[in-house]
Amino acid sequence: MGTGEWCALIAALLWTFSSMLWGKIRLTPTVLNFAKNWVGCVMLLTHVLVVSLIWQSWPRWGNWQSTLWLGLSAIIGIAIGDTFYFRSIQILGPRLALVMSTVAPLFGAMIGLIIFGEMLPWFGWTGVGLTLLGVLVVVTDRRSRVEAPGLFHGAVVAGVLCGLGGALCQAIGAGLSKQATKDCGELEAAAIRTTVAFVVTLMYIALRGKLAEGLRDSFRVEHLKKIVPAAGLGTWLGIWLSQIAFNQAPLAIALTLMSTSPLFAIPIVHFYFGHRATRIAIIGSLIAVAGVYLVSQTSVE
Repeated sequence: MGTGEWCALIAALLWTFSSMLWGKIRLTPTVLNFAKNWVGCVMLLTHVLVVSLIWQSWPRWGNWQSTLWLGLSAIIGIAIGDTFYFRSIQILGPRLALVMSTVAPLFGAMIGLIIFGEMLPWFGWTGVGLTLLGVLVVVTDRRSRVEAPGLFHGAVVAGVLCGLGGALCQAIGAGLSKQATKDCGELEAAAIRTTVAFVVTLMYIALRGKLAEGLRDSFRVEHLKKIVPAAGLGTWLGIWLSQIAFNQAPLAIALTLMSTSPLFAIPIVHFYFGHRATRIAIIGSLIAVAGVYLVSQTSVE
């Protein structure tokens, strides 16, 4: 595997840990997304500044076209997609929400084919199919529903739909950001995406007349104790590594390797939340692993 593939796997591991923390924070999905974005924005812009000072070079922000692509990517993939994802976590629990996100490679394969001409061979599509089958096996395991954090209750169907919506938005956002990194640095692209997502979520909360409440909740010390490390792992490092993966690996392969988070989540959920994975959940995850392996061995034609 190349640099892009390894970055995708590391991002998946980091998102697993951050998801455990997101599932513990009692904030609405919109406010949680806003809090994650402003903390991540500060971290990424600081990172860009430090790198520029060390190398004494101007950041590669790209041209107006790349900024436009990154802005659209941020709105769809982060502002909307992560809000869906957080709601899915609150209903289904972090492990099942991560499992739902593994359908993103299917959407990514279609986008990669249509936009970038990335044609997967038959065993690549077989791998995507196995990943989806693994998702179906895990989601239909009723005994795993006790993993829901119990912060804001909702119907399981709503949690599944939010998970699917988040996965679709992630794939679209990935495709748009891949288009942009042709003219923009990967770190700079991550900073632009997070900044735009921060502004969009801020405007949305303000339009709903809940800006003061959202700011107050997102700056509470008890929330920041979880938001800062979660944003550091998932937003700062996770989005940066994902940009490298999107730029240096085929879109479907990058998204599929990022979808391995549920596999990391099985032992983490056991030790962090005290929930033992059921046999069906383990079987479904193993099926997904087989699919991920096939896709990781795929070369784009």
